[in-house]
Order: sequence, then C-alpha cells, then structure tokens
Amino acid sequence: MSRLQWRRWVGLVPVLLGLATGCGGGPGPGSAGGADDNVYLETFGEDYRMYTIAKKKPPRKIEDMKALGNIVSPAVEAARKGDIVVQWGAALPDTQEEPGQTSAPEILAYGKDVPEKGGYVLHLDRTVTQMTSEEFKAAPKAAGDPEQSGGKTGKAK
Repeated sequence: MSRLQWRRWVGLVPVLLGLATGCGGGPGPGSAGGADDNVYLETFGEDYRMYTIAKKKPPRKIEDMKALGNIVSPAVEAARKGDIVVQWGAALPDTQEEPGQTSAPEILAYGKDVPEKGGYVLHLDRTVTQMTSEEFKAAPKAAGDPEQSGGKTGKAK
C-alpha cells in the first residue's frame, strides 16, 4: 500500500467509525474548513484519478463514478449529496500516484460552503489547500460544469 493510500484510509477511519456508530462523524464536507473536508477532498481526488485511469477519460457526472463499484469512497457520496461541488469532465494533468507532480492550480472540487465561508479546495493536480472566500472567487476553476446536488446533473464541455 502506498503512502498516499495509507494516509487516505487512516484519515477516513474516524469518519467511517462515525457512520458505523450512527453519528455523523463531525460536520462533514462543506463546513467552513473543517479537517474532515481535507480528507474528503483528498479521497475524492483519488477516486477521480482511479476513474480516469480505468476509463481513460474523466467522469462527466456523478453517475459515472458508480462504474468503479466498491472502490468508491464516502467522498463520492458527499459529492452526490451536494456537499462537495465538482467541475465534472475536467481532465487531470497526470494520473501519477502522488498528487502535485504536474502543477495545475485550477479548482476541481470544493466544499459547498467554500464560496461564502472559505475552506478546503481540491486542485486539478489533486493537491488540497485552504482558501478564503475571496481567494476562492479569484481562483481559476477547472474546465467543466459544477454539479450542485444529486438532483442536478452537469454536462461536461
């Protein structure tokens, strides 16, 4: 197991334990910069990468992620519920295991409250950083259309 995969699963243990015991596991994605948001976005970035490798193209909508079956994490469910907003159809600059190998500062995904309150964002190079709402508004977004909730479907360009 790689260092990235190990961090991903170790970081998700408290969230998964919270879900298993019936509690919410904290505020979850979309809260104003909570530590869980960082883990959810890192995990979502890995799921997005895995889909891109498997299908040789980026996912264009949340339903595409179902093709990964059991590999999909709770972060994908957060995107389905609208807690994570995604620029669907955005192509990753690389699919290497470690994120940040090719600089791509455009925003791929973010917690739903980030535009108003600031918080963590997932960049196209799969790195996660924290931004204020002003920084977020000025930052470039990845090519694609955001999908706000499970009821809306974005069409990729």
